[in-house]
Amino acid sequence: MIVQELRLKEGWSQQQLADISGLNVRTIQRIEKGQPASLASYLLVLAGLAAINLWFSPKHLWFLYVAASWGLVLAIQGLRAFGLITWFDTDWGISQVEKRLGRKLSDEELPGPERRERPTMR
Repeated sequence: MIVQELRLKEGWSQQQLADISGLNVRTIQRIEKGQPASLASYLLVLAGLAAINLWFSPKHLWFLYVAASWGLVLAIQGLRAFGLITWFDTDWGISQVEKRLGRKLSDEELPGPERRERPTMR
């Protein structure tokens, strides 16, 4: 992921990045793995927002907008996790760059894990 690449470029450990950012090391690991927020955290935050909304402005239910937009994002992430949609994945991004450049990217130009394995010369 991008965060990991930038962290390694700076020569920082996950602990150093956690100390600098004020986040937990486990949070840094999740971000680097690309793990989205869980459904449980979605429901917990949404319940809190609903309570705040109903307490302070019960006539305007703005928390429903948050629920709908965040729910849509979670649904898309779930579909991507199971490979049901492939919009904006790494391969898509690479193909868009290659289309704009009008050529294939060389192995050295590909980002980290997408580098193609070169056959070894014997």
